[in-house]
Amino acid sequence: MARGRTDATRAPRRDGGSGVGPGRCRGARVRTRAIRARRPRRRRRRGGARAARGGRGGVGARLSDLVVIVGPTASGKSALALEVAPELGAEIVTADSRQVYRGMDVGTAKPTRADRESVPHHLLDLVEPDQTYDVSRYQRDADAVLAELEGRGRLAVVVGGTGLYVRAVVDGLGLSDLPHDPALR
Repeated sequence: MARGRTDATRAPRRDGGSGVGPGRCRGARVRTRAIRARRPRRRRRRGGARAARGGRGGVGARLSDLVVIVGPTASGKSALALEVAPELGAEIVTADSRQVYRGMDVGTAKPTRADRESVPHHLLDLVEPDQTYDVSRYQRDADAVLAELEGRGRLAVVVGGTGLYVRAVVDGLGLSDLPHDPALR
């Protein structure tokens, strides 16, 4: 079945597959861009309430040194991170609300032991399943890891599907300013 002129200009798939599989629908397109192993220029701080009050600190000044990979479940985020991290001399920082729990490897598609040995991973297996872990704690832990990586001159690849965790790091949500109320959990 002919699909039109655009298929003729697409690059062939590496695996020779049709592109249909878990997390993909027929006709879905994946957009990619070349990744260069260089540090981008620092951006000027834009106006707004957060800039006016000086931000919340943390990772804000280092945003241009982050590579962030996000997407839906089973879309290949981790595989892409494992591919680009060595090329960039980077380490992987997970942003997944379930992978922080020990013993939940299968149900959360945690990176394998071989994956973890090939590229250093951070923020995995932090707490037991019966312990509470929330976005505020993730933000503190992520800021500490990113500061440590920066101190060693390493780039971070933040990868995950928990959007609030990613936003807490990238957008610098002021979560520490909020009162903690266990009844709201």
